[in-house]
Amino acid sequence: MKKIFSSTLITNIVGILTIAGLLFGGYFFIDSRYALAQTVAQVEKRLDQKIVSDQLDQTQSRIWKLEDRYPKQDKMPESVKEEYRNLQDQKQKLQDKVKNTDQKGQ
Repeated sequence: MKKIFSSTLITNIVGILTIAGLLFGGYFFIDSRYALAQTVAQVEKRLDQKIVSDQLDQTQSRIWKLEDRYPKQDKMPESVKEEYRNLQDQKQKLQDKVKNTDQKGQ
């Protein structure tokens, strides 16, 4: 009877398959372990939106506190009026920023 496969040939085939398996396994391990650039960009965008939204909420809260303390704007001291105007400007800028980030996200 003829030997169809020699032990050297079988050893070489097993070695090549083992190396190929290790390479593919390493690739898939690294691919699943590290975040993809697209995923990182999405998370970064959501974080930016959250930060701007929180800033807007804080600004609105400060405006309401001033309005509660001084129901009529004409009775506000000059320094408080200035702060109130600055808060209104800041609120408008933040609202514009929220609109811009929402439009970029779509």
